[in-house]
Amino acid sequence: MVLHENEVAVDDTVVRTLLREQRPEWADLPLSAAGAGKENVMYRLGDELVVRLPRTVDTARSVQKEQEWLPRLAPLLAYSVPEPVYAGTPTSTFPLVWSVYRWIDGELVGAGSVRDWARLGADLAGFVRELHSIDLMGSTRTGDLSWYRGGYLPELEWVSSCFDECRTTLGSQLDVETLEQLWRAALALPEPCGHTCGSTVTSDPANC
Repeated sequence: MVLHENEVAVDDTVVRTLLREQRPEWADLPLSAAGAGKENVMYRLGDELVVRLPRTVDTARSVQKEQEWLPRLAPLLAYSVPEPVYAGTPTSTFPLVWSVYRWIDGELVGAGSVRDWARLGADLAGFVRELHSIDLMGSTRTGDLSWYRGGYLPELEWVSSCFDECRTTLGSQLDVETLEQLWRAALALPEPCGHTCGSTVTSDPANC
């Protein structure tokens, strides 16, 4: 499914070509589509690896940040996070940076795989809380580190403008009405503890 007007096309042939050019020892391993999100497309490579390719020039900006920070965060988290194995470089076939990670076994979240949605929500919230509690290791929440991710929801005004674009681009492929309702409901929720306002992190319970 194409999600962006400026999306870089990718398929099995593109991935095979990248591997032959940069990691020929992996080029003949079994390859299969392994899912896609708004910003990346993934292919499982053999039994132990996954190739992750950004969809656009803008989303490719986060690749270097992932490769740098995932190894730092991994020892501090209770759950497994992707382990970078290779940092791919742009080519004439695929003009963006890309990555290879260790494969993490699991199941897609859905009605057939989740027996207790409340427990899943609590586990996810616990992981996010754990992630937010990690020291910034001398870095700051400005510039390319924070990019557009995270922050106080009402400050993310650009999100509201995306729903009409999704209706035009995706049509009936995505339930945009439900997504917009969830977003509006999230905006109406009370301010959380530890939220980020500009460059200041508020964690005082008296301010919650």
